[in-house]
Amino acid sequence: MRFFKKKKRFYWFFLLLLFFFSQKTIIFSEKKIENNLSFHGGYIFQPFPQQKSLAIYISIFNKSSEDIYIERFESNIAENAMIHETRTVNDITKMRMIKKIKITAKSSFFMQPGGTHIMLSKLNKLPKEGELFKLKIFTNSGDTYSTNIMVVKPFEDSSNKLFDEKF
Repeated sequence: MRFFKKKKRFYWFFLLLLFFFSQKTIIFSEKKIENNLSFHGGYIFQPFPQQKSLAIYISIFNKSSEDIYIERFESNIAENAMIHETRTVNDITKMRMIKKIKITAKSSFFMQPGGTHIMLSKLNKLPKEGELFKLKIFTNSGDTYSTNIMVVKPFEDSSNKLFDEKF
């Protein structure tokens, strides 16, 4: 009889340990997934009425100890979202599509005008200044992130007098 009581205690102790460690593992893995990448300052310039495509600029931060590849994007305002890179060679500026972006471990990646950006085409809607829209981000590990993109007023170049003239 004593043997069965000890066996029963050992069994309950084992179950308690298993439960305790399985819960910790689940909590830590959820936090890891949520905090690997963060996205800040996503914006587009307000489009003009006939505009067919838009460029998104955003800052991406990888807080994990592993490199992460962003493979694709989706938006609720466009059918297509592609990663583009702008390069100037011999005074000729060209844009090319790239398949994925590598965000090195413990580093950041900045999408800026004249550099890498997300090109939206086949627009479903032309957003107005001050509006927000969703951008979904898909990684090579199968994680999906979502962030808001702000529509901002276009940059006004005071040196360009063409728009200041009245006809």
